[in-house]
Amino acid sequence: MAEKLLPDFIVIDDDIINNMICKKIIQLTLSGVTINTFEDPSDGLRYLQTNYATGQANNVILFLDINMPAISGWDVLDRLKDFPPLFFERIQIFLISPLINEMENEKALNNKMIKGYVPKPLSRHKLQAIIDEYFKT
Repeated sequence: MAEKLLPDFIVIDDDIINNMICKKIIQLTLSGVTINTFEDPSDGLRYLQTNYATGQANNVILFLDINMPAISGWDVLDRLKDFPPLFFERIQIFLISPLINEMENEKALNNKMIKGYVPKPLSRHKLQAIIDEYFKT
């Protein structure tokens, strides 16, 4: 079976160390993919709007932290609702957080934009499981 084109990766997390870990894990697991990290969720939203809301955009996996000070991951998801429908055909959103409480877990399960939850830190095993599920034919 042939593999689908691998996605780009975006990490939106106010934790610079986690962003570096995610970037390194992605680089070690998948060579040559595009990886962008954002500590400021507003910058990440602008980047998504500019680069992934068009018909020619590549698929993308977004690792989104829930708990950020100014704009939470939930706020980011609310703002993504305004993106064009085509955008949601090519994005896979995974919450990334050290812990997720029962209320957040229920909220995540009820949100159709969220594909899953990845406990921090990201590992090669967790990343490979996502790739195997979403990007193999």
